[in-house]
Amino acid sequence: MNDRSVYAEKLLIIGLTFLFIAFYFHSQDFFISKSSLIKQNGEVEKSELYYNYVKSSKGSVSTRSELFFKLKSSQSIFVLMENIGNDNTNPRFEELIQDLNISGTVTVWINKSQKEDYRPKVFQIADKNNTMIYTFEESRALAKTGFISSFIIGLIGLVAFFILKYWTRIFKKTPNE
Repeated sequence: MNDRSVYAEKLLIIGLTFLFIAFYFHSQDFFISKSSLIKQNGEVEKSELYYNYVKSSKGSVSTRSELFFKLKSSQSIFVLMENIGNDNTNPRFEELIQDLNISGTVTVWINKSQKEDYRPKVFQIADKNNTMIYTFEESRALAKTGFISSFIIGLIGLVAFFILKYWTRIFKKTPNE
């Protein structure tokens, strides 16, 4: 087995892994419709905002903001997360936690299939006046980025596999030329 075949097989594994990630993890949130969501109403019992440092396998450090809140009428803990790079604060989440605390009572939209989950994915939040403080489009934007980037990396891996593995067989010159 030559070096080219070894690299080709590694690229195949990487490509298939990223395609799996795109479809298994990100597509559920990216392709969901509003009709698949249910409402949960309740008084905000607790809300907290945390900033955690996340270190990648290559040693780079970034900050992840996590907004947790719980409703008195539900056993679930609702979580919003966003990687904010090298920033120390997330102005959007700071504003959101203020809105949650001021409103007191909120409506949260989650996927029907996650109704009994401990940490369901939040797709939309409205305050007590039914004003959207976290929109469906905001939640899908994060899923869209994850899906598209994983899908593209997966396709690049598969294309690179086929180029490395079969390029010479397809474009090999015949002796008569």
